[in-house]
Order: sequence, then C-alpha cells, then structure tokens
Amino acid sequence: MDHLETHLLDPQSLLLPDEQSASLLPEQDSGAIGTYRDPLLAASSIEPWLNASEPLPTGLSNSHDPIFQGSSSVDAVLSPEELTTALSQAITVEPDPDTPLTAKSQEARAWLENLLDQDAIVPPHYPDTPLSITTPSPEQIESVFLNEAIDIAAHQLAQFQSQPQFTTQLKTAFGSDISDAAATHLFDQWLDGSERPRVEILNRDEIGGRGAYAEQTNMIYLAREVLLNAPAEDLATLYLEELGHAFDAQLNPADSPGDEGAVFAALVQGQELSAARLAQLQGEVDGSIQTIGGETLAVEHQNGTGLRGYYYDNRDFTNLIFDRLDSQINFDWHLGSPDAAIGIDDFSVRWQGKIEAPETGSYTFYTQSDDGVRLFVNGQLIIDDWNIHGTEERVSTTIELVAGQKYDIRLDYFEAGVDADVDLLWDTPSGSKEIIPTGYLYDEPIAPFHQEGNGTGLKATYFNNTDLSNAVLTRTDAQVNFDWGLGSPENTVVNADQFSVRWEGYIEPQYDDIYTFITESDDGVRVWVDGQLLIDDWNIHDTTERQGTLNYTLQGGQKYDI
Repeated sequence: MDHLETHLLDPQSLLLPDEQSASLLPEQDSGAIGTYRDPLLAASSIEPWLNASEPLPTGLSNSHDPIFQGSSSVDAVLSPEELTTALSQAITVEPDPDTPLTAKSQEARAWLENLLDQDAIVPPHYPDTPLSITTPSPEQIESVFLNEAIDIAAHQLAQFQSQPQFTTQLKTAFGSDISDAAATHLFDQWLDGSERPRVEILNRDEIGGRGAYAEQTNMIYLAREVLLNAPAEDLATLYLEELGHAFDAQLNPADSPGDEGAVFAALVQGQELSAARLAQLQGEVDGSIQTIGGETLAVEHQNGTGLRGYYYDNRDFTNLIFDRLDSQINFDWHLGSPDAAIGIDDFSVRWQGKIEAPETGSYTFYTQSDDGVRLFVNGQLIIDDWNIHGTEERVSTTIELVAGQKYDIRLDYFEAGVDADVDLLWDTPSGSKEIIPTGYLYDEPIAPFHQEGNGTGLKATYFNNTDLSNAVLTRTDAQVNFDWGLGSPENTVVNADQFSVRWEGYIEPQYDDIYTFITESDDGVRVWVDGQLLIDDWNIHDTTERQGTLNYTLQGGQKYDI
C-alpha cells in the first residue's frame, strides 16, 4: 500500500480565503465549519479533534492540542469525494468554542474506519495553492512579552503593599508630604486593573532611552529592542521605574527630585539602597523633551548617564579620594591630573556600571591609554594591559551581546608618570569605531566581581636559622599548608629545628571584598599584605591561630603584595 505522511494543522488555517477570518462556530442548523481547501489535509485535521474517550482508528493520534505539529502514517489514501462526505457526516461543532470538536456518534466513527480499511488506493491530491498558516503578529508577540513582565511587576507590587507601613517606604521615593490614603488608592486601582497608565511600544530612538513616561499623555513608553530581548525580570524593573514616575505625577504637584522612578522600583523589589546609592539616584536628572508620534512631550526616562568613576591617589586602588559620574571615558589629562585632589602621577581610576547593547551581534572594544588598562565586560577580561607605556591602542576579542540587554562593565586604569590619557571605544555590529555614547552607559551596581585565579604559588626562601639570613633553599610553594611534624621542610638541606622561611609574591582576590587573613603556626609568624603588617606574632609557642583584617576592600582581579 502507498504511504502518506500527514502534518496536522489547525483546521482554521485550512479554510478558503473568504472564510479565514470566520470563527469556528456552527452555521444555523448545520454542523459545517467551512470548506476545506484540500480534503486529504482536512481529513488529517480531524485527528486532534476526535473524542479521545475511546481508542481511535489505527494510525490516528488522540492529541488534544488544537495546533498539533506532528506526523502520522495512514495505510490508505481516500478520494476527495469520500473525504468530503466523511467531513459532512462525521464532524460537528460544539457551541462553546473552547470545547473540542467531536466525532458524531459511534456510527460515524465506524464509517471512517470502514473507509480506512478499503482496498482502493487513490493517488494523493494536493492543493493547487499553498496553505496559509496563521502566525502571531509582531503586536501579539510584543503583547505576550509585555504581559509576562507586568505579571512579575504585579506580584512584586502586591507583596510590597502587603508590608506594614508600606506608604512610609514610598516617602523615600516621593517625599514626606504624600498622602498615605492617596498612595494606597493608587496601588489598589493598579492591582485591580481599574486604573493603569497605557503602554506604547516604540523604537528606542523614538523614546530617547529604554523607557519613558509622559504626564501629558499619562502613557508609559517602552523600547521595542528591550521588550523583545531583555529578560522578563529586567523588563519588569523598567516598567516599575516608569510606573513610579506615573505614581509621582499623581501624588505630587511637582516632579520629585532625581530619578524617583528608579528609587520606587528598588523599593518595590526589596533592594537595599545604601545612603550613597540613594544620593546618586536623587541627584540624577532624568527629564528631557522628546518628540513622540509628532507630539512634543516632557518625559522622564531611563537612559544612560555614564559610568561611576572611583579616583585613587596611588596605583593600586587603595587610597580612594573621591568618586563621580563620568558621562564617557574620553580623557586627555596630558601632564595634569583628573582633579586638584589627585596627584599628576601615580594615580588610578576604576570606572564601573552597566553597558547596554543597541543591537544584537558581535562587538569589539578598544582602549587608547597612557598607561595601563584592564577591561571587563559581562565578567570577562577582554583587554589586559597592566603595563607602563605611552599612548597605545589595545583591541579586545569579540564578544556577543544582545540588543536591549545590560551587561556589567569595568575599566581599570593607572597612570605612572608624564602624560596621562584614556579612552574607551567600541565597534558595534552595524556601526564603526567610536567613543561609547553616554546613552548606553549606566551608573548602576554590578555583581560582585569574580576572577578565576591562574597563580602558581609563592616564592619560598628557606634559612637554617631564625633570623632569615643565609638562604639554603629557594623554590615555589603552591600553597602555604605544611605540617612537618618533627621533620624538616627538605631533608639534608634544611634543619629540623632552628630554621625559618619567607614566602613572598602576590595575592589576587577572586571578589571585591574585605578580607581577613588567618594563620595557624608552631612557632612564630608575621604577615604583610599590601604593605600592611596584619599579623605580628614572632614568638615561640605550640600551634596557635592568629588573624588580621584589612580595613578596606581588595578588588577582584587586582594583585597585591604578600
């Protein structure tokens, strides 16, 4: 017998062109659902709609998925006339469109089985015109992504409102003069859906940022690039930020200072805002004039403002003098200094925050600096040039970024002497090399930095006395983790008693953090880290634990003397 593979489709997609927009409702006094373009394909489309309470004919599936993509084999091919008759006699439509179609009676089922058992084989008949398969429109896709983000935001808003004195927390964002009753009413209206700002999806360049809110239209605008590419959690945060602007417009006669939307989103999501971070947000200017849909609007929007720069009066990021927001990394201090509080030589700067990709594809980053730089993007070290030199360009390996998503970025720089300059550039998938624009750089916290170590150990120098003189052995020890008991570190070379060891080199932390160093020793030890004596126990004793803590943060990926 011939073999036919049938692909199961939504019956609605098999209607004639003039019936494609009709709903699957029965005609008056008729079980017809429309005229199928091709009876063979129509027959296969019966399959997912058959009543599954009893076994179906051999070779047919009992899937209930109304858009069932699959393949099933049948051992007979029916003529168009037979299948047309089968459809007219065997199919009926339930009045409720959510109820699956069912076979009409056991008699109809037996009739179909009888047709499948016939010996006569008819060559397959295919439609003269291709089938039109309905796919979701771009607007439908956008709606799905938006609703997913709003569902997340709704859950977070409900949790936030359930907290005792939640309106007191709101005053951090909107000021102490807001009405508790008015704030509660706004939340109630939003959560029950009776009053919500409308949302319009536009291209990023039409909005002037990732998102915006205009009081004139009481509308939230979201960038299409962000909607289609950013994780739903990030989109929920963006929506909450713009909703915060909308709430502020309802609660206050004038705009609250700074980026109250970002403060609101952080509060709703339970983020801890340090005093420094809150001051940064309350000092931002987030308003601008945008032409949207031919209308000139005053908007508050989320757009890049630059990276936070931390300025140190030495090369190793230990003597922080100040921090500030730098709109771009594009500096030529020549023989001077970034600031009067910083010396003209031997200083360092760390810029960090988030970078947004304007399009999906491969990016190349560039630095032009005098002296050394290291660049990290999305946790990857992509430029490593921690050396003294005149102005030189370094080029990263390519890195794949997705439009609308934000990534951690950190640039470390040091100046040794004479000229000082540093630039940060990129080459986007469809653009050319340029200084990274302000609008794609964000002064936002980044994840704790993690650096994979590739060290080999510390240099160890062994002495046959306790005053660290007249070395008898030098080697590299992978770790300082020894228990020699009553023996020697190296038989026939180092004494079993009355000896000393000095380990020295560099230590590279994995994370940005404050570290405590601990020793367990018999007998005395002294430990210096970054030039500071942390443990001073040059005494005779049994195995004893000692510890010391640096009072400042060591930076992940930075090497320190030990």
